[in-house]
Amino acid sequence: MTYVYHHLPQNMHGTILYPLNDLKAINEDAYKAGLLKYSGREQVTQQRIPFFDNCLWNDVIFLTATHPQDIYDARREAGWPDVGPQKYLKIDVSTLDKSKLAIYLFPHNQVGSGSKLSDEDFVPYNKDTIEHYSHVPDATKQYFIDELNKGSQRIALFYRYIPHVLYKGSIDISDVEVITVQ
Repeated sequence: MTYVYHHLPQNMHGTILYPLNDLKAINEDAYKAGLLKYSGREQVTQQRIPFFDNCLWNDVIFLTATHPQDIYDARREAGWPDVGPQKYLKIDVSTLDKSKLAIYLFPHNQVGSGSKLSDEDFVPYNKDTIEHYSHVPDATKQYFIDELNKGSQRIALFYRYIPHVLYKGSIDISDVEVITVQ
């Protein structure tokens, strides 16, 4: 089986995972909490995703094919202190509509959060190549080191340069395993 992962929202209610923009009408408090991760870089929420007919950035759910423990291990190896346990949804890709999946490659040359996205930044989901996107890139590991060396209090963009699996729709998580990493 192939899995993708999503950090379990702290204020998760119900069994449906929604794109952030859908939450505005469903649960305004959850929507506002989700917007906090874009504080200081609000322009990201206005970016358009050409792969999905130019929908907005927050019209999709962001997942990763990289096991979250691997990301936390890379964080630790960069010199960051341990964090408390984190819960993630472990979603079997076979339960998702493949026509609603894409991979955002997160090019290493995208320096600013205002960089315009292009068609070349995305590839269709392919079960035969998803393994290629399941590792922590060296650029991410270096970013973790650079943030520590700058004296940052936390890693602002925890998934920077890690290819994102995008899902344009909501996901029923009623039968999804929740895993804990740290």
